[in-house]
Amino acid sequence: MGLPDAYDELMALCDQLEKQQHDRRKLQSALRPSTLQALASAESPHELQESWQRLQANFGRLFSEHSDTNALKSLLLKLSMRGLLVHQEAGDTHAGTLLQQIANEKTRLIAAKKLKTSTAIPAPSDAELPYALPNGWTWARVVDLVDVGTGATPAKSEPAYYGGDTPWYTSSATNEKFALQPDTFITEKALAETNCKVFPAGSLIVAMYGQGKTRGQVSELVVAGATNQAIAALVFFESSKRTKRYLKYFFEKIYDEIRLQAEGGPQPNLSVGKIKEILVPVPPLEEQERIVARLDELIEQCNEWSAQLKRRDVLARQFAALSVAEITGVANERSKDVVVKAPQTELIAPLRLGPLPDVKDQAPLATLLARHQGEMSARDLWQRFGGEIDAFYAQLKTEVAHGWITEPPVAEVRAKPAETAGA
Repeated sequence: MGLPDAYDELMALCDQLEKQQHDRRKLQSALRPSTLQALASAESPHELQESWQRLQANFGRLFSEHSDTNALKSLLLKLSMRGLLVHQEAGDTHAGTLLQQIANEKTRLIAAKKLKTSTAIPAPSDAELPYALPNGWTWARVVDLVDVGTGATPAKSEPAYYGGDTPWYTSSATNEKFALQPDTFITEKALAETNCKVFPAGSLIVAMYGQGKTRGQVSELVVAGATNQAIAALVFFESSKRTKRYLKYFFEKIYDEIRLQAEGGPQPNLSVGKIKEILVPVPPLEEQERIVARLDELIEQCNEWSAQLKRRDVLARQFAALSVAEITGVANERSKDVVVKAPQTELIAPLRLGPLPDVKDQAPLATLLARHQGEMSARDLWQRFGGEIDAFYAQLKTEVAHGWITEPPVAEVRAKPAETAGA
């Protein structure tokens, strides 16, 4: 067979493969929504569990790109806010009791002049309620659960406002699930002479401005700090602290919804008033904690599936580059750089907190360890860090070098089980 004939045959095979991939993707795009609809139509946690098991068994037929799992995450969040993710328990305390405890605490704080009186927002009318809630749940506004505030931008023309000890966050801090320490710090003078105020660690922050993906994002302050006016800060009362993880998931669920509520011209914005008025389906505290635990489990599964699909895509591209180089005898730059990866491994070693860093130090990992009794596994710390694995190890190396995290002991490295090692 001559070279032109071989070339024509190879191109024909490529065309056939491309058509097969297109047909497969088309079939997936039709099958996946019907499977997700079965999840969405579940009327009880038991039905949901059965649908979830069917999805797990057919994952390879339904998902081919890592972004495909985004719709699944979104659906899980919606189901959780309707009371379909876990069972309701007869012994749970009605959510109305929680709201009354928060209201009582707010009254005490106002009387002690530790909390400012805010304009009352009317209770939602029946017409405003989006859907019926399970027994024991109730609707509330965000302001019924937390104190909502915002900050300001100190004048850049006043150098004395900058270079202090107080972290100052902008809306870019919401790009991560836990806000990393910012580059900018402000002074006591800025806090005294502007509308900036310090919000405590553990507060949630919601981006109100931004035309891109930023507006509507939620994050959590790891250390106390001030914000600019583009952020709404949700500060928890003692009586509402246990609602934080549920409320954080709730804001992730309504990300697209609240973006549509923005107003303005070319760059529509949200407002503190709109954040305060958002309706929240509030379960009993005990059920909130069950929902959060279940979501943690299912979202981690989705993230692992997404990571597997990413790894598969990388391997497929490497294989294609090597195959072309082998057939043609011409190696492109990509095929030259392809290396055969060793079996995936996982590091079994605890990471422990050293001396606490100063508030101005860029030490997000040490800060996370401080919030978890000073010790976590490397895997758990990476997942809470929320960044790429390479960025995590670079940050870990820096913080170990500074002594904020103690030098890990000699770690045990083992191959991951075949079913979790990825494609």
